[in-house]
Amino acid sequence: MEDRKYIIGFQNTTGIYLINSDLKLSLEGNYIINDSKHTLVKELKAYKYNDKTAVYEIATYQKGEALHLYETDMQNLIYFKTENGDKGYIDATKDDYESTTGEFYIEEERLVDYFDGEEISWAG
Repeated sequence: MEDRKYIIGFQNTTGIYLINSDLKLSLEGNYIINDSKHTLVKELKAYKYNDKTAVYEIATYQKGEALHLYETDMQNLIYFKTENGDKGYIDATKDDYESTTGEFYIEEERLVDYFDGEEISWAG
């Protein structure tokens, strides 16, 4: 019988949780959690979670809407929630110039150019 490090695992928006054979829970992955509220200054297409179908669907958020950006995998996913309780994610890319200071982009535009703030910080 082979020795396995983990016996079961699950994933949520915080990351991938693995239960070790000694029943201790561990978090795998590089997620950064924050809770910053930003107001859109232009239309943004993002993925909204549909509670009824349990899938993400493309949605358009309008100028003036506030999004709480609360988590990122520091690669291409930025999770958000809206004032009315919608949850979803922005599919972005991060430039690899420097991992700690690189910027997120949506296609060719900087993520920060979609919001009213000068900077979207993921420092803990």
